[in-house]
Amino acid sequence: MLRAVALQEADPAPGQSLERRVDAVRSAIWSRNEAALSDAGRWFPVDVFEDHVIVRRGEQLFTVPYTMAAAGAPEFGEPTAVAVTYTPIKLHESDSSSLGLAEAEDGQQRGMVWDVVIIQPGWSKTGFYYSPEVLREAAPLFEEVHVFYFPESETGHKRPGEPKPQRQMVGWIGQVAVREADGALTGQLHFLQEGAAIEIRTNITGAWDKGNKRLYGLSIDARGGAVRGEVGGRRGQLVEGISSADSVDIVRRAAAGGQFTRLLEAATTPEGEQRRMKKNVKRLVALLEARRPEALAGIDRETVTADELMEVMTDVELREAFAGTTAAEGEEQLQAAAGGAGGAPAARSPSAGELAETRMLLRDALQEASALPEVSRQRLRKRFADQVVSEAVIQEAIKDELEYLGQVAPARPFGAGPALGTGATGVGAEPLDRLQAAFDRSFGLVPEREELRTIAPLGLRGLYNEVTRGQDPNISGVLHESALRQMLQEAFDSTTLPRVMANTLYRALTRDYAEIDYGERRIISMIGSASDFKNQEAIRVGYFGDLSTVDPESTTYAELAAYGNESATYAVGQKGNLVTITRKHILNDDVGHVAKVVQRMGRAARRTFARFVWDFVRTNPNVYDGTAWFTVGKNNLLTTALSIASLNAAKSALFNQTEPGSSEKLGLRPAILVVPEPLEDLAHKINNTDRDLATANNDANPWFRRFGQNGENIITNPLWTDTNDWAVFADPKLADIIEVKFLNGQQDPELFLADSPTVGQMFQADKLQYKIRHEYGGAVVDWRTAVKAVVP
Repeated sequence: MLRAVALQEADPAPGQSLERRVDAVRSAIWSRNEAALSDAGRWFPVDVFEDHVIVRRGEQLFTVPYTMAAAGAPEFGEPTAVAVTYTPIKLHESDSSSLGLAEAEDGQQRGMVWDVVIIQPGWSKTGFYYSPEVLREAAPLFEEVHVFYFPESETGHKRPGEPKPQRQMVGWIGQVAVREADGALTGQLHFLQEGAAIEIRTNITGAWDKGNKRLYGLSIDARGGAVRGEVGGRRGQLVEGISSADSVDIVRRAAAGGQFTRLLEAATTPEGEQRRMKKNVKRLVALLEARRPEALAGIDRETVTADELMEVMTDVELREAFAGTTAAEGEEQLQAAAGGAGGAPAARSPSAGELAETRMLLRDALQEASALPEVSRQRLRKRFADQVVSEAVIQEAIKDELEYLGQVAPARPFGAGPALGTGATGVGAEPLDRLQAAFDRSFGLVPEREELRTIAPLGLRGLYNEVTRGQDPNISGVLHESALRQMLQEAFDSTTLPRVMANTLYRALTRDYAEIDYGERRIISMIGSASDFKNQEAIRVGYFGDLSTVDPESTTYAELAAYGNESATYAVGQKGNLVTITRKHILNDDVGHVAKVVQRMGRAARRTFARFVWDFVRTNPNVYDGTAWFTVGKNNLLTTALSIASLNAAKSALFNQTEPGSSEKLGLRPAILVVPEPLEDLAHKINNTDRDLATANNDANPWFRRFGQNGENIITNPLWTDTNDWAVFADPKLADIIEVKFLNGQQDPELFLADSPTVGQMFQADKLQYKIRHEYGGAVVDWRTAVKAVVP
């Protein structure tokens, strides 16, 4: 099925120890700040060294010693105030780079704008496949997206749903394009001039100058839909579309080719602007002294401003002052000098940075105004394309647009039902979100977002009418152009219905899958991920004998004797079926029937997996050594009925199992008791009775509450058909029992749309088919970790 996924393309491989120390210290400082009661107690990290950190509190700098605890967390000592002295120095061009200064001529800061690759098509290191077509369609989403840097994060991202502090925003992406050669998404990264941007920009520029162009990379933080599939012989998550781009984050290890490719230019700083203004003023003064010195009478040539000179200069003189520059440069300098005809100040054209800031404000405001249709969003983007306005002006424009839409909205066709979101429950959510939440509620699912939890449930027929905007009340499944136009206003198409249904059915499926507990996971010691269907090997390392006695003055340390490993081989297999929702179900609004089908599917998937695990115990198959798991020869098979005495025998058998390689006792003890339903009462009676009533003197019961205060470690197995068999298991946290791997770590069953409708069609042959699939495999890792009783 199409799964909603968080797309974070940073490589999760561990970093270097020094980087991890710096990250840990900075993270600890920010955590400490969150617990501080007032701003006066907060620290701002300036620099981190091996044994101390420099922090700022207000205007004062402090040095704080720290040590790294065994768990890797820093422990801070008492801060000491730092006395700062400023020594004037003179730098030559030859030593500016060695000192790490990024200041260029005329007050420009290097590294303010970069050509970047946002993401490349193909397989990422995290197992997602991005086709060139998906990236091409997603390109507009990344225009003016914010760029963040989270140095305290292991991956470089915040976890999905975790807020992103504004202080960590370092810039934005512009000029997004698709590279024709390979379909990569490219753009220009514009850094901010202050805050967290200073440190990361300086680091990147310094590394670039020294030839290290891959010290940092870029990773998208986006949302989209993905399905399981195969490309080029590799299986994984195929991204079918990117629905939103939350940010592009600077990371140390990019997983999808995000990188800095070229340092473009510097951005003019306020100091640079002032220097240029002084040069312009000197140029104007020189011109007046040569042509009309009388105009400078009473004017201090050292302190005169551009505005004062504008009052005594003509247009012709201004243009002569800037003769020799290009037309664009001359116009820019004239505006910088605030000149105009008749001495009036000329209006200054908005800078690229100011226009970008307005576009970013507009983008954020439109994200919040989720009730606004796409056609209105385009109108507002076009309206403010070349303007510099405040957030208040943008909010007022959005309000006006919503009021306008409320007045001109067409009447709903007969049979369509009320429009979603027209009441208070629909405010603040996208139409598709409201649609999804309403259909979820008809299946008893609770929407994650609180504002959607009061929306009215929507059945199958109501869902169809909402998606088609009431243009097909007879549910023919064939859409006309008018219906498609209505749907596009809400960003719907002919795939919206099956995808909304798939999302709800999948959530209902996984809910029902988790609802039934067969206890099988409690005897699994390791759950892992398999990347393909090839044979998997579960290896258990052998054991050593006792360490040798050594006299270092007379002999050297002896090499340990070779030890052997035991390994079990298995492959991941597939389980699955099809489920069909017909046009008749939608016409009859038969939500109850579909809900029951999904519930049964979830229950069947869980039972199938539980049977797979329990059959290792129930059917006693041959394991990795070529013999059955439980045999008399292995001293792990009993034939006595469940009792205190037989549990004692099972305990002794488990405890006396020996280590392969050393033949020393493992010393394992029973932690879990598994019984069929007819033995449930007896098992709890043994666990809850403090006396052994079968002895002459009512001796103390050694199994009193050994399986939990309330028998919580007693598993009644509904899949066991023999009414007398029982088994005990060691603690799976302490011993290897069973290993299970799921393909690509997908532990829950998946739901796929089997046949996607074509444009203009809502069904394939009057039905929508979904495929349920569950892919896993496993094996017994160590036969010594359990004892079973097969009672005649």
